[in-house]
Amino acid sequence: FNDNELTERFILYPASEIKFWQQFKNTEETKMKNNNAFAAFVYWIATVAATASLVTHVAQWNSNESESKQAAVATRTLAQNSEANSDVELSAPYRDGVYLAKLSQQRGEQRAPSVGRWATAQQREAFSAGYGQSLEQIAQVRVGN
Repeated sequence: FNDNELTERFILYPASEIKFWQQFKNTEETKMKNNNAFAAFVYWIATVAATASLVTHVAQWNSNESESKQAAVATRTLAQNSEANSDVELSAPYRDGVYLAKLSQQRGEQRAPSVGRWATAQQREAFSAGYGQSLEQIAQVRVGN
């Protein structure tokens, strides 16, 4: 009720009823203020949580991207610095070994290469050579040599 309505009610109603309506009005205003404060608090918490999540994801993305760049540099260095560009280094098993070594480093895995997927001993040796040489190159890049 606004003040004019309360004045009109004062004429028509006893003082106790006017006090009741004034208290009711104050109670409703307090509830609205409390609801607004609670909504602002919830909004603030949600904003902080979203910001923290965003910062975490950006940091993870940056670290993965830098590792990918290092692995790419290592692979390029491996290809550029190889003195013997023989058929072994151009073969599918060798390139597969290089690729799988890069993937295992990106994933943080330390496992032995799966040479059993290649049929002949020469293919298995080429795969192992590519895998091992790629791991060495990646390790050198990470150390900074």
